[in-house]
Amino acid sequence: MAEPLKKSELSREVEPPQPFPNQQLRDDSPSLDSVPDGTAVRVDTIGSNVVEWRPAEASDLSDEIAGETSGAPESSVAEEYLEFRDAVSDMVDQGRRSAREMVTRARRRFNYWADEHPLKLLGAVAAAGFVAGVLLRIWRSNRYE
Repeated sequence: MAEPLKKSELSREVEPPQPFPNQQLRDDSPSLDSVPDGTAVRVDTIGSNVVEWRPAEASDLSDEIAGETSGAPESSVAEEYLEFRDAVSDMVDQGRRSAREMVTRARRRFNYWADEHPLKLLGAVAAAGFVAGVLLRIWRSNRYE
């Protein structure tokens, strides 16, 4: 058990900071004069390694792929791949647009209900919370049988 400090052991004098036991003080350590100026220092950050992305045109890719291969079957496979990639890209864009529209419509509908029928909305939220609580309680009680 640790012994309590006595008043005679406490001192109001500020002690200079001491190095940790694992730190070594050396006289041959570099001084601040040896630090290079700011122009010579390059700091690598996430933003410094960013390369601007430019989507390649389908014709550029098909020309590159056709130039690397000499047979006709490979070029048709490359063209089919490019068409497939473009179709998937279009589907993804359409999905994003429809998801954005759904969120916008839901937000507008919620704002309308909050402005026009606040008590009904509050009742609906309370009823949903009550039903969720009852269902959770039933689930918990049936879980360990």
